[in-house]
Amino acid sequence: QNNCYTSDTIQFVLCEPNLNIWIPNAFTPNDDGINDIFNIETINKLQEFRMYIFNRWGQLIFESNNQNKGWDGKCDGTSVQEGVYFWKMEYIWADSYGICKNEKRNGNVTLVK
Repeated sequence: QNNCYTSDTIQFVLCEPNLNIWIPNAFTPNDDGINDIFNIETINKLQEFRMYIFNRWGQLIFESNNQNKGWDGKCDGTSVQEGVYFWKMEYIWADSYGICKNEKRNGNVTLVK
């Protein structure tokens, strides 16, 4: 009004949402219904997923492309020995801005009977 104006400043802070993924370091595939499957837990939707399990000699003993299908401690239908196994995971997820991110993780899991 009357050739007067006002202005203001608004500051936007864009926070990138985190990928929430949990990977256990041990499991007990003894058919008691508790910790029988080695698998990830996540609240995020993964667009692509690949998990590999290797024995201590580097032989691939399990592979999955379904984030809901974990390893039951078997190789070719036979239970494997108690011990430490190595895993590798590759996945793509989209943050809330629609930006796709390729990620890889690896580690080990102890199978306890």
